[in-house]
Amino acid sequence: MSRLRVSVSVLVLALLCAAPVVAQNRSNFTGKWTLLPEKSVPPNPNGPATTFTISQEGQKFTIAPVGVAGSESVLNTYVTDGEEHSTTVRAAAPARLATYRAVWTRDQLAITFNTQVPDASGDPKNARTITTRQVYSIDAEGFLIIEASVVGSSASMRSTPSRSVYRKG
Repeated sequence: MSRLRVSVSVLVLALLCAAPVVAQNRSNFTGKWTLLPEKSVPPNPNGPATTFTISQEGQKFTIAPVGVAGSESVLNTYVTDGEEHSTTVRAAAPARLATYRAVWTRDQLAITFNTQVPDASGDPKNARTITTRQVYSIDAEGFLIIEASVVGSSASMRSTPSRSVYRKG
């Protein structure tokens, strides 16, 4: 019985020691980022903006455009806990409610949005769901990479994935 206690104690201790190591593998995206169109595909992708700042504090990931009139109104903060949260998609006119889930996978952050888009009649029963996924990572050269794709409820709504490259500073 004492061997079992020792084994369980060692296992618990190993897991507690490993937890901080896993958290340290997350990329730090904090800073001001500027689009490099010549490295991006397509050159004018649907990224947050051509210049923006990212801040990270605990489980909060915030993106704010730089030099855009009314940028306070397009400040986006996401909770990176893997749970589903509500947000407002301001890029659409009119703004629409959506849900998102932000999940860390090693050093990448993936944010998946689900937005209901009404048809011309405006009837919510006829709304289509558009799912957008953005994956944030830092490459070996220190560039921020945002890979984005859109999938709709029909083939006509699907888009070619984009790869936006940003320089820090």
